Amino acid sequence: MPYHKKIKTYLHILEKFSGINRVNLNSIQHSLKCNYLPASLSSINRAIRELRAMGYDICWNAEEKYYTLESSPNENNKLLKGTLNLMVYADFLKEITESPEGILDYIDFDEKIVSKGAEYLKQIFDAIKTKKWLKITYSNFRDDKLRKHKLAPLMIKEYNARWYLFAVLKAPSCNKQDEAYFFGLDRIVKMAILNDNVPEGVFQRLQSIQKLKKENKQKEISPKDWMREFMGVIFSKENVQEVILKIESSQAPYVKSQPWHHTQIVLADEPDNFQIALYLRPNEELEYKILSFSGRAEVIAPVTFRKKIINTLEKALRLYHE
Repeated sequence: MPYHKKIKTYLHILEKFSGINRVNLNSIQHSLKCNYLPASLSSINRAIRELRAMGYDICWNAEEKYYTLESSPNENNKLLKGTLNLMVYADFLKEITESPEGILDYIDFDEKIVSKGAEYLKQIFDAIKTKKWLKITYSNFRDDKLRKHKLAPLMIKEYNARWYLFAVLKAPSCNKQDEAYFFGLDRIVKMAILNDNVPEGVFQRLQSIQKLKKENKQKEISPKDWMREFMGVIFSKENVQEVILKIESSQAPYVKSQPWHHTQIVLADEPDNFQIALYLRPNEELEYKILSFSGRAEVIAPVTFRKKIINTLEKALRLYHE
């Protein structure tokens, strides 16, 4: 089976389990046939075996002839599914480049679709795998000055069509503390992998993480766990708290299909009352998200965050009264 068809087969099978954990064979075959994909029993069984090898716990009930997805997808499964979607997209882009001249007249890409700095991704990934320090020359948006930094790379994050490196910044002197930051790849001017090894526990030893572990009585906090406590790439010193939002019901389908945060739960889903709860550290990124809904999203709790949004709206309103 051609590579791109195999990936599409995986995705169509996984899509059948959206919202349910039991799917019959006929349903899978029908979906594959409608999308002109191999739908024989042997092809489906092969695809299921390969999905199992990837970590999906799909089982076959021979007596009643249906498949079950035994457990909800974990983070690795979600990442894998996202990667499969990207591979389909990459296959589409490859097809475009090989198409006759003029085909781009029928496609309008967002200018942000290919983020500047993507050429550093492999280098960063190699440094993370081999636990090596990175040396970068970085241009800051605030003053456009070029600065050189020594970084212990921890993770790569994609957010809003931009790539970011999450890393521990080596303090320039002994009287300063190392600290973790996000570095936009589009602002990196130069990069090199150093021979120095990153010591074990470089993230855990950060003063801010030590304090957090003490407050939460946790032994370890991984970079990923810490990043998932807020939205986007803007840090917040706020505590993790429940943020309750009331959103205009017309926006409910979009909010449910594209959750604002991985902690999102629906509290109310009625024609005139759609509410969600998020469990995170409120930050500027969350403020931007709420304000982008142009009055169709209201903060119910906490009161302090609600007042912050009110102050921002009043400040904006004054611009039009002067």
